[in-house]
Amino acid sequence: MKKIKNSNKNNIVEKSAALGFFVGSILWFCIYFPKNNLNFGKMVLYMFLGLFVGGIIGEIYIHFKK
Repeated sequence: MKKIKNSNKNNIVEKSAALGFFVGSILWFCIYFPKNNLNFGKMVLYMFLGLFVGGIIGEIYIHFKK
């Protein structure tokens, strides 16, 4: 039973990290798509920054849920 609970906690972190990745991608799209230069280096930055922030938010959620 404890194994399922731990797996569920990890799923929350993974889901929040994936959501952050998605939000970072959407944010980049909204900022740089109307411009002539799409600046794909910034795309990678926004994606991984969203991934990192989303993962941290998931960990904080698990910490305070206890």
